[in-house]
Amino acid sequence: MVSGLKERIQQKMKRVWQRREIGKVGSVLLAIPASCLALVLLGVADVRQKEQRIEADIRVIEQRVKLSEQVLRYVIDQETGVRGYLLTQDKQFLQPYHAAKKICFLNLLS
Repeated sequence: MVSGLKERIQQKMKRVWQRREIGKVGSVLLAIPASCLALVLLGVADVRQKEQRIEADIRVIEQRVKLSEQVLRYVIDQETGVRGYLLTQDKQFLQPYHAAKKICFLNLLS
């Protein structure tokens, strides 16, 4: 009778341990995909944040390029006005020079 009881206890213990092993394996099987999903979501969030910073930088660069193009046009107007004045000695040619000089200076301050 003692040996039968002993066998039943051993069988019960064996089943309990087997269930625990399955539980451990199950938790690991759930933890790995959950960890991978968390890493992917963190990666996506990081990429979006970097994308927003890059887009903001691009907007700033586009504004600076536009301003540089305007300044270049004003400098060309100044050069044209001076050249016209030097060729003709007519002060009317200096009007674009003076106008462009003021606008160019104001654009450089902004």
